[in-house]
Amino acid sequence: MRNLYLFIPIAALLSAPGAVQADDILVSLDASSSLISPGQTITFTGTVSNLDSSIVYLNDCDVNLSGLSLEEDCSPFLTFAPLSLDPLETGIPSFSMFTITADLPYLDSLGVQSGSFDVLGGADPSGLNVLGSAAFSVDVETPEPSSVLLLLTACMVLALRLGPWGTIGKYKLQVNTRACPGRTILK
Repeated sequence: MRNLYLFIPIAALLSAPGAVQADDILVSLDASSSLISPGQTITFTGTVSNLDSSIVYLNDCDVNLSGLSLEEDCSPFLTFAPLSLDPLETGIPSFSMFTITADLPYLDSLGVQSGSFDVLGGADPSGLNVLGSAAFSVDVETPEPSSVLLLLTACMVLALRLGPWGTIGKYKLQVNTRACPGRTILK
């Protein structure tokens, strides 16, 4: 019986209007995974919906991601998210939530890095409870060489192959300084 007396006040507090608990909002990312190369920045976008029967204030956010060479920034959420959501409000248009930047040089191992994005808030503008979260991952990969790099490499190989007396196909490049000083003759 004594346990029942303790349970009733706790249940009343948790069900009181304005009490905001974890997972009171649904955070949906448009894409929960993305490819990134060292030196790149990617932006995750998504929506939020209020699952609670009372107004919730969206006061802050937090990005949790392992790795030394990945930088997180949730300031886009603070810029573009609504200040609050009305009871059971859904249909918020998609907006920028956070960015991830892979440092250059990238010091961690390449591959998939998993993380979570938490929205903090509460029943008043100063609350900082976790209202909802979304899991995401970034796949860090080495960038493919650019076309300019490939072209320069091909030109270097060709120049080294020819050298001062190299050949192109059946033609041999020679400089005949006796007959025509300063001119190149193909033979």
